Amino acid sequence: MRNYYLILTILSSFLITQNMWEGNSVSTSDNPDALFLNPAGLGIKRQISSIYFPINNDKDMPFSIKTSDRYNNFGFSTHYSDGDALFNPTGFIIGFGSKISKNLYSGFSWDKKKLISLGLLYRPYNFFSTGITLKSTEKFKDYFSIRTGIAIRPLKASHRFTIGLDYQYDKKYNYCKDDNQSNKIDYDESFIIPFIDLNIIPGITVSAKAFGLQDKNLNKLNFDNYTINLNFSFGKI
Repeated sequence: MRNYYLILTILSSFLITQNMWEGNSVSTSDNPDALFLNPAGLGIKRQISSIYFPINNDKDMPFSIKTSDRYNNFGFSTHYSDGDALFNPTGFIIGFGSKISKNLYSGFSWDKKKLISLGLLYRPYNFFSTGITLKSTEKFKDYFSIRTGIAIRPLKASHRFTIGLDYQYDKKYNYCKDDNQSNKIDYDESFIIPFIDLNIIPGITVSAKAFGLQDKNLNKLNFDNYTINLNFSFGKI
């Protein structure tokens, strides 16, 4: 009976989690989410391996599998779709992190989609942390993003309960042809991302976050997108 409930719980987590590794904030990403949010989190030495099977209701979408591995200050992630060659996955990210000084970390990651990320993570106290990530294309054109955030642990600096807020600014460049000329069009948008993280027991965490979008044509934030995640973490930390 105990195994039955364990299997049921794991299956339910896959159903309600959009992405187990997307993380909450650039100020807290020091697990597999460091590869996706803030590579500076790789500067904190940990060893974690995880696997994820995305669930999609679209029957035309191919079967896929995602993996994420961390070994001390090095990490990589793969995304294989049905039909991919072993050495040519649909997605691949590799990253490195290091400790600059006491409680200050830096990191770098490269995405197969020709994106690079630079990050800083600073934790001066157990109850407070902050981080920043810069992301751009390899040639520093077409796309630029900056995301910064803070996180607070109000319960005696315990990791069981964390709240925080991120701000993200994206700038994209689109090209269109007009009268046989290529014109460059700028498009930018901003996000406010509040989040909450609750560690029920070691290895099981419930988290929630919302995305408040405001572009240059809007006068207010629209919180139309939010996620609720139930995550399981197994590994040596």
